[in-house]
Amino acid sequence: MKAAMTDMILGYTPTVILCVLTIVYIAFTKNFNKKTDRLFQAMAAVILLLAAIDFLKVLLAFYSLPFLRTLCHAVGYILHVTLNYLILLIAARRKNSSRKERIAQLLPLGVTVLCEALALFSPIVFSFGEDGGFVPGPLYAVPYLCDAVYLVWFFLLMNRNYIQRNVRALYAMLSLVLIVAGAAVAEFLTHFAGVRLAFCSMALICYYLLLHISATSRDKLTGCFLRPQFYRDAKARSASALVSLDLNGLKALNDRYGHAEGDRALQALSSAVQTCLDKHTSFYRMGGDEFNVLCFHYSEKQLDDLVARIRGAMAKTAYSWAIGAVWFGTGSSNIDDICHRADMRMIADKKKMKAQQAP
Repeated sequence: MKAAMTDMILGYTPTVILCVLTIVYIAFTKNFNKKTDRLFQAMAAVILLLAAIDFLKVLLAFYSLPFLRTLCHAVGYILHVTLNYLILLIAARRKNSSRKERIAQLLPLGVTVLCEALALFSPIVFSFGEDGGFVPGPLYAVPYLCDAVYLVWFFLLMNRNYIQRNVRALYAMLSLVLIVAGAAVAEFLTHFAGVRLAFCSMALICYYLLLHISATSRDKLTGCFLRPQFYRDAKARSASALVSLDLNGLKALNDRYGHAEGDRALQALSSAVQTCLDKHTSFYRMGGDEFNVLCFHYSEKQLDDLVARIRGAMAKTAYSWAIGAVWFGTGSSNIDDICHRADMRMIADKKKMKAQQAP
């Protein structure tokens, strides 16, 4: 017993240290908004609870206390699914989820809780044999299936969030999903506790750092990529079209109602534009009220359709953009010249809009 406990302590010490340091680091740095930081801290706390549960599992294995052993295992399965639920919430943090979506997000966790509650009264989920060995039941795989649902959902959200933004980040997210999923499969097949937990703690750190690094290339107000990322993407990827956008009347808004109103206008219109984008586009704030959309592998018709969608989305707000679009194909082109052409068309559009508004 003493040797087993010593092995547990040594094996889980790095995981515990990582999680404690993560909680403290997030508390002091506050790199994201309060909700996101709390979700990450909650994930670290869940991992610490799981480490405590695994410690209790080993301890109770030496005593004839089947109900407590069952309870520990049931709570452990629930906490593992809770961890993936929290990961999903972080992935969906920028999305205004409806009530139905929030209920759907809770559903796999609810199924797990009900399933593990059954384990307390029936061997249908799992049980322990006369020799104290773990005996899987018909519903043993339910928590793992719920984990799989969350991981697939997480990946789909990441795919939607990153396809128009950062391909490398998408690949990194996919790697984290595969690592955690692989650890879960290994634990499911071997019944060896702690495999998934160790990988989850490492994935937590990697996920936090990845989001932090990604955030440094984005505008905090609008969530758009910044100017340096625009030039990196224009150079590294096969852009074929550019849309230049400029908010009309930002200075007047700031002077009359204050900068808070100007910020709201920038947020409203950037949100409207983002609803029009697809996986072949990226959105950038170039500075002030100037924005660009890079289009990759776009035809002229697709560009016209995109501009039409943007104008339609803008019409639903209280503000407006001037737009200039240029299609230049997939041949090598000087991006500064393309930007100048798009800006000239945007300025012409702005003058046309002003002329239409004049009495």
